[in-house]
Amino acid sequence: MQSDVRSIRDGLNGKQNSFGALRLVFAAAVIVSHAFPLSGRGGDPSWGWWNGQVHIGLLAVYGFLGISGYVVTKSAARLRAGRFAWHRVLRLYPAYWVALVVSAFVISPIVWASAGRDLSDFWTGENGPLGYVVKNATLWIRQWDIHDLFAPVPLGVSPSNPSLAGAVNGSLWSLSYELLCYVMIGALAAFGILSGARFMVAVVAGVFGILQIATLITSGAAVSVVPLFDDKMVTLGWVFMLGATAAVYSERIPLRHTYGVGSSVVLIITLWFGGFHLIGIPAFIYATIWVATALPQWFHRVGAKNDYSYGLYLYGWPVQQVLGAAGLQHKLAIYIALSLVGAAILAWCSWHGVEKWAMRLKDLPAKRTRKKSPEPASISS
Repeated sequence: MQSDVRSIRDGLNGKQNSFGALRLVFAAAVIVSHAFPLSGRGGDPSWGWWNGQVHIGLLAVYGFLGISGYVVTKSAARLRAGRFAWHRVLRLYPAYWVALVVSAFVISPIVWASAGRDLSDFWTGENGPLGYVVKNATLWIRQWDIHDLFAPVPLGVSPSNPSLAGAVNGSLWSLSYELLCYVMIGALAAFGILSGARFMVAVVAGVFGILQIATLITSGAAVSVVPLFDDKMVTLGWVFMLGATAAVYSERIPLRHTYGVGSSVVLIITLWFGGFHLIGIPAFIYATIWVATALPQWFHRVGAKNDYSYGLYLYGWPVQQVLGAAGLQHKLAIYIALSLVGAAILAWCSWHGVEKWAMRLKDLPAKRTRKKSPEPASISS
């Protein structure tokens, strides 16, 4: 464990942090969480442990987005608006499009044929594979299933998303919200707020906090104020903006082991006794940043060159659906282990076959940045 440092900026120090390792842990946690509903065991038990506030998979999504809020804001602060948008498109879309194609034209027809059904019927009719790819290409999911291929067994239902029964890839729900967060921080950068009026980032985070309170009091309250902001967007936007606020004030926010341990204790208390969405989320974001600086240095190498976390997230659910369709979901530990291994193999293929090459296009057609940053963004930025 590293000694105390004066600020978040000093602690994270460019790529000398464990964000890559944490992203992998969060992606694996999502797979573990989904293993319960996708194997027909009902919801993730942590949903009940934590009083229906959050479960392990959703907490991991918040961790992902909190890290993104920090890293992406650093990227937006040093890049011109067009370049920033180009980087975001390259990071999200190529691997996502390939995952759609693989799910629709490789995984699904194999499952269909293995059940003894005529493969010619797979390509026709409503909710077919082509529609799955085309309708979902923008990141906004308009077709979750392909011919009800994975319904009703395995169930494919998470506690907070019962509509995902039979989904080919239920994990994709969060990506459109993430894109909206990128657009939001990109707009702040384009108007010079990140460099000239950074206090506005904290103000925006505060607005999200107020909307969060309103949403907790009355579900859907935020929609009447901002039509695009459903309850999920309010919470995810707050998580992201807390990470963004940490980024713009990274040289002023102190980073101490005592604060990190304290925030972790607050997080645990709010999970078990209530108040997570108001107090626990800020504590979780600070604790995540602290852990990224406090872990031993050998963790810094994880994901620094090859970032498999996005691929793990993209392919975890489809792999689990395939394993369930093959009847391998009955022994939970084996099911989880096979899910992680299968998703890891596809994540490796995704990074080395798609993501790495897409990221090499970041500097096309010209290398122009707004200014140099003392904290280079991580490889996934």
